[in-house]
Amino acid sequence: MRSYLFSTLIFLISITALSSCKQKDAANNASATPTGAATGDVDEKVILEVGSEKFTVFELQKHFKMFTQNFTQKSGRYPGQGDVKLWANDFIERAYILADARAQGYYDRADVQSTAESVAVMMLTQPNGIIDKKIMEGVSADEVKKAVAAQPGVNINVVTNNLKQKAIANYHEKIKIRSTVKADKQVVAVLNKALAKYEKAHEIKKADITDILNADIATYRNPENKIIALRVADLADYYNNLPIKLPIVDTTVILEYIQNWASNIYIINDAKKMGVLDNPEFKLSKKNFTDNVVFRKYQDEQLTGDPKVTENEILSAYNGVKGYMLRPTQIVYGFFTFANFQDAIEAQNTLRLKPTDTTRLKNALSEKRHIKFDEGSKQLIDTLRKTLIRLQPGQSSMPVQTKDYYTVLYMESAGGTQPLQISDLRTYLVALALEKRRATNRHARIAKLAEKYKKTGDLDAALLAEINTIPSS
Repeated sequence: MRSYLFSTLIFLISITALSSCKQKDAANNASATPTGAATGDVDEKVILEVGSEKFTVFELQKHFKMFTQNFTQKSGRYPGQGDVKLWANDFIERAYILADARAQGYYDRADVQSTAESVAVMMLTQPNGIIDKKIMEGVSADEVKKAVAAQPGVNINVVTNNLKQKAIANYHEKIKIRSTVKADKQVVAVLNKALAKYEKAHEIKKADITDILNADIATYRNPENKIIALRVADLADYYNNLPIKLPIVDTTVILEYIQNWASNIYIINDAKKMGVLDNPEFKLSKKNFTDNVVFRKYQDEQLTGDPKVTENEILSAYNGVKGYMLRPTQIVYGFFTFANFQDAIEAQNTLRLKPTDTTRLKNALSEKRHIKFDEGSKQLIDTLRKTLIRLQPGQSSMPVQTKDYYTVLYMESAGGTQPLQISDLRTYLVALALEKRRATNRHARIAKLAEKYKKTGDLDAALLAEINTIPSS
């Protein structure tokens, strides 16, 4: 299930804050998105210092790349010099906030450190992440040559990719075999029952499971060949600190996270042997994400104010985005149901990769295709309707749980457009309104912090010197 789990995580990232509607706030996105895997040489030159905090060319380039991607997606053009200057000012404000956060002890907080460590593990273990790339590098030219010779006429790139993917699969399968995870089915069932009262549990609340917190939910064999017990409390901490996670909807997901725990021990051990943990890009990527976590927590706790958003704030946010928050009006879609979350996730992945009429979905309770969407007839319940209209043609939805089954929707085609309504966007608009409020409060805070912390470095000059030339807009 490894490929399904992580492809789902990647999909979850992609749809956060209605990204299918082509709108995200660049500053907020930079503070919330995990860093990518380390891949090569980095520029460690310090380009900006505020207080005790130092920022490198690598970090600047990372944030600039994210900014340009989001700006281009939102505006349909590359950012001009004026847009870049506004972004550069936001980057400097972020530096002041981080300097103040350091002084207030944010970096020493257990929740910050746990989240940062979880992301570091994700960078190592994600598909096509650092470890997978190391494994792919081990596929030799001789192996490729032999495989091509055995398959006359086959494309060498296809052969090479297949060999690399096979090497990755073998590596993770060996880890699974070596770790010999054995779960206690009774404890797993008790945990699952405690979480069942939540429609989609994104947290294991310890207060709900005090009677099994210290129970062993599984055992596994570590790289030193010792049998280690995994307590429920440790699994809860591991799951709760993951920055991105699947909701726990049944025992299948619980068992997968238990296996991930054990597998990660081996992957981290291998990363140490390979010297990956000392790689400059890995270390700077981890530092960059830790900064993002701290920045987000500081803003949430000190710059948000009343978490309640007024209707006027929501309306103001809506008026600012409704021109490009559009939905199709002529939709043709597929409707598929499944008895459990696991089957639904596998189908979602299959539809993403092979969306054809002849594709049969394993264990589907029902399969309906080429349905013309008629909103007036209320052919879908509201949850499914909102899910459907946010899809793009060729995109399948995450499983949606209804009373007795899980539904996966697939948008086959769409035409025509009309603005999404406030009711369709309320969650996003609340987040956008809060971000605007935080930005206003942040600007006011920076005026005071600029007197408290010394800044060294001319970011405007650095942009011209260290980042590729900005195309004219």
